[in-house]
Amino acid sequence: MIPKIIEGRRDKESSFKQLISYMTDKPSDSLTDTVQPTNETVSAAAPGTFDGLNNYLTRRETATSEPVEVAPGVNRVKVGDVTCQYNTFSLEGAAAEMNAVSLQNHRAKDPVMHYVLSWPEHEKPDDNAVFDSVKFTLGSMGMQDNQYVSAIHRDTDNLHVHVAVNRVHPETYKAASSSFTKDTLHQACRVLEMKHGWSHTAGAYVVNDRQQIVRNPNSRKERGNWRSKDAVHKMENKDGTETLYRFIVGDKDQEGSRQNLLHISSGLREAKSWQDVHNTFNQLGLRFQRSIEHRGFVVTHQTGLQVSAVKASLVLNKAQYTLKDIEERLGKYVPSALAPAPVALNGTTYQPGGYRRDAVKRAQRRAERAEQRLLLKGRYKAYRSNLPRYQVDREFMAEQFRMINAHTRLVKSNIRQSIADPHMRRLAYNLAEFKKQQAIAAMRLENRDKRDGFKAAHRALTYREWVEQEALKGDKAALSQMRGFAYSARRKESYKSKLVADIGFNRMYNGVTSHDRDDVPVMASEKHNVKPRLLKDGTVVFHRDGLPVVADRGHIILTESAAGCDSRDTDLAVALSLAGKAHQIRFDGSGEFKEAGIKRIADAAVNHQHPVASGIMFTQAAQAEYARAEQERLRRERNDSKNEMEMKNRTNGQFKPR
Repeated sequence: MIPKIIEGRRDKESSFKQLISYMTDKPSDSLTDTVQPTNETVSAAAPGTFDGLNNYLTRRETATSEPVEVAPGVNRVKVGDVTCQYNTFSLEGAAAEMNAVSLQNHRAKDPVMHYVLSWPEHEKPDDNAVFDSVKFTLGSMGMQDNQYVSAIHRDTDNLHVHVAVNRVHPETYKAASSSFTKDTLHQACRVLEMKHGWSHTAGAYVVNDRQQIVRNPNSRKERGNWRSKDAVHKMENKDGTETLYRFIVGDKDQEGSRQNLLHISSGLREAKSWQDVHNTFNQLGLRFQRSIEHRGFVVTHQTGLQVSAVKASLVLNKAQYTLKDIEERLGKYVPSALAPAPVALNGTTYQPGGYRRDAVKRAQRRAERAEQRLLLKGRYKAYRSNLPRYQVDREFMAEQFRMINAHTRLVKSNIRQSIADPHMRRLAYNLAEFKKQQAIAAMRLENRDKRDGFKAAHRALTYREWVEQEALKGDKAALSQMRGFAYSARRKESYKSKLVADIGFNRMYNGVTSHDRDDVPVMASEKHNVKPRLLKDGTVVFHRDGLPVVADRGHIILTESAAGCDSRDTDLAVALSLAGKAHQIRFDGSGEFKEAGIKRIADAAVNHQHPVASGIMFTQAAQAEYARAEQERLRRERNDSKNEMEMKNRTNGQFKPR
């Protein structure tokens, strides 16, 4: 879908009446060579701020259906072949209402905003999806509460919707900022395409191969800063599974993870024949062979019918191990006659897709986060637009100027009457003029102090500060944004040590990991006797008796129980996992902690029929097997208890079948 902001009149007097009339008019079936003006056309051409735009949208066609309230204060009506949605009292009086509100703000030069959302020819969304897009785009620009009229036009090859919105807020009378609205609309369109499954359209923002919304590198604005993507990042798709590249290269920040690369490097360096090369890779369960195009080498691993491959040039030194260099040293390539070893020398083997996070669900969650964060920015824009502004008391200032001028004239008149010497009189005039300028400067300094005091009392929060305050109010989108801030920051050792100090304890041993868990609002829990503390990176630390016991970092919940397993901490960690509607989880730490956590989830699923606990999947096979056994045991106990009670009731003659 493509957004387009329609430029207003150059004299900043765009008309709502004309625009709304056009938007809601039914297309004419009969066309003539001569265009005859109608009464509506004449009235639409009349001067007026919102009247003309409203006529442009509505075209004054008689409504063919009764208005239906689709949301509080929002109505939908059919006008000819055009479906309209508006949040004014009536469609007919929308222009008058918008005019009345806009007149309350004398500083807004052009309160009229008109934009269009257009879909490709092959996509025909229904009315609900179109008006959902209108609502979302208005929210992304911080105008979700402003007056608007929208109309769907289906009379062209490309379905499109016109939106006329009053930039002046109906309650605060503050005008919404028009800065960066074009960029915001392009971002909003990409979010809506991901949400509804529509095809992506190139614009100022695009969706990359990792389903992230980024600025278009080929746009005119970004072409100068465009950099080609690193091939490694194309392979590391962050889907929760280890790639073959990572199995070979390891992680430089993780001690002992680069042993496979060191083994291959030393083997190739000391190889005397092609068989030595193949033995080096076979010992790790890998094959070293030429590519299909015979332009280089690839490293492969086969599990059943699944073959994983990575270019050798990505994992090896290009200067030493190119096709030309190796064949000059060892001769023409000779394939391996031996099968790779099932287990590597260090006891590990590559297992593709051992734990794969749901790519579809991750893409859906990413789209939801992008939607919520764009709306969050829109709410911040609305907050900034509605902040009180310092107004200079111009009448008081003018009166002060008049008093100073009158006093100066009186002083000069006395000088003329009392001083006869021209030279002394001129000096006295200069002194009087100096005192006048001194009084004016003092008056301006006083006004500046008042302005600075007003701004200090009504300081605008930065976006980060505002997000923190919204998170404290229980806003999950703000909490997610705080964690996004921390995720984008570089994880330096100094930051990690500071985080440990802020939390009050290190990870220690016990934790619950879930990458598909929703954020949980920041609030205290009387049941678990804990109080929350929100850190700058979005971590929520829960305190009991003044001491930190559990830290909720979104994807992982940490517990302070190095000396053992505190049942209260385990209960809280499991409760947070269930409150976040986790689907796939993993318990890490001591055996006691893992066993207690799995038992609590099994009990919630079997004895309490908790919907989230019933659908939880454990990503580790051993934990999944233990959970199944525990649930079967609980079901047997419940059935045995039920049978025992029924037998007792039969014996007492009190049994009544249900």
